[in-house]
Amino acid sequence: MEEKKSLEAAENQSEEQKLHNYSSLFQQDDTDFNIEFGIRLREIRRSKGLTIRKLAEKSGLSANALSLIENGNSSPCLNTLRHISQGLEVPVATLFQSNKKEENIIHTRIAERSKVPAGELFFEDLSIDLTGNKMDALVVTMPEGHNSSTIPITHSGVEFVYCLEGKILYKVNNQNFLLEPGDSISFLATLPHECDNLGQGTSRYLLVITNCDNLGSTNSQHLFNQGL
Repeated sequence: MEEKKSLEAAENQSEEQKLHNYSSLFQQDDTDFNIEFGIRLREIRRSKGLTIRKLAEKSGLSANALSLIENGNSSPCLNTLRHISQGLEVPVATLFQSNKKEENIIHTRIAERSKVPAGELFFEDLSIDLTGNKMDALVVTMPEGHNSSTIPITHSGVEFVYCLEGKILYKVNNQNFLLEPGDSISFLATLPHECDNLGQGTSRYLLVITNCDNLGSTNSQHLFNQGL
């Protein structure tokens, strides 16, 4: 309720006063609010076609600082909000306005699917805006010769991978698993994992993440490992 009042008050202020009002929201030590802000920031950045590193260049902030904010692990101060809005070329109010409308049923045609570049990779989100979503489904496309980060990632939840095309090497907990079309693997995502494209040409796979404490943060880990 207090956050709602603060947001409404900010709308009726000058741009500088808005900055002060919005920045005060982060002083309420509300983890959920930080996470929601991070998700909104990531949505705007992607809609602008910017990687984290590109936004870092445009805003003058570090990529690591932006990643922490997007993951809900850091609260931006007044000056940081100003730099972010300038880097994205949007009013600061836009950072706090969610256009997200959740639905009970999501039907996405292939032509309507969002395709997000992440370094050499492309991620297609299949489950965006599902009400009460505790699952993320993505189609991941890897170019020939792609090697993942040298630092495996870990997160909460369960991960399921189904190879659609090519030849993929999935490394889980220091074990190697070769996946070809029709092959799959599922594992506890708390185990360190990464993947490489071993095929001659493009490889594609379905990635499903379920029962995760914070899906937005989890996806950001996957994407940030690829430079997005």
